[in-house]
Amino acid sequence: MHALGQCSIKQARYLLYCLARTTFRMASVAVSALLFLLAGTRADEPGIFVVRLDGTEERLVAQVPGYSHHNSPRWSHDGTRLAFGVSHSGDLATMLVYVVHISGSDLSQVGEGELPDWSPDDKQLVSWHHGGTATFGVWVNNLDGTGREWLAKGGSARWSRDGSRVAFAWQHILRLIDLESSEHSVLLDAQFQENLVAFDWSPNDQQIAFVNRRKADNKRKLFLVDTREAAPEARVVAIPNGKLGSHLSWSPDGKQLAIALNGFIHLVNLEHPHKPERMAGQTANSYDPSFSPDGKWIAFSRRPD
Repeated sequence: MHALGQCSIKQARYLLYCLARTTFRMASVAVSALLFLLAGTRADEPGIFVVRLDGTEERLVAQVPGYSHHNSPRWSHDGTRLAFGVSHSGDLATMLVYVVHISGSDLSQVGEGELPDWSPDDKQLVSWHHGGTATFGVWVNNLDGTGREWLAKGGSARWSRDGSRVAFAWQHILRLIDLESSEHSVLLDAQFQENLVAFDWSPNDQQIAFVNRRKADNKRKLFLVDTREAAPEARVVAIPNGKLGSHLSWSPDGKQLAIALNGFIHLVNLEHPHKPERMAGQTANSYDPSFSPDGKWIAFSRRPD
């Protein structure tokens, strides 16, 4: 009995030891997993994100290792992919274009350039090259970087929704290329202080929205210009004063603009623009908003201030 009792005690101690060790390991794994999860979803982490229009379900979609600046996400027309740019601290010489599936998979480098935008059939991208291995200007290429074609001297190109034209900027002037005739025309020749960047066509192609400052008053403002007029005037959209980002995006129904105001994404109802609504759930600065084709999501970027 005594021997049997000793054996039982030893077994019990061994079982307790195993249980404690297993519990410790499980706890360690759980803590490590939690720390990894928290680190991977840090609010101030740089990268390309998406969030529902009500501010819920925010998640990181892409983060290219070694690049501090991620910018200018644009949805493909089928809503399955994002094109965006990266650079080292905003250095023009290091800017590259990437494409990623909205799930975060299939991240691929397209090539040099920035401010990418999709062709209507989602088979090509137009982007702005600052030099490097390509001539400065507006280029079109396939998603794998092949079939590169130079379009014009300028930058910040945006494809019209119907695919017939590309809007771009050169020397503070907003210009258009007719892709069928290859003819160039000046849409807006106004006295602006900054390069026209990251503007956007309305869903019906009848207007272009952009942010800039006139030389006369030196204040950044939101403008709309009618693309149907021969010599249109830029109309100011009266929104409250604040630090306006250059990037903006029309909602699919044409009733709202997503903008960055004072470092956070706001929605501007064009019928009541004096009351921009800050999107809920933002705990860190958010830039470069882009509406999804179904209007339910916003893609945006975070980067060091």
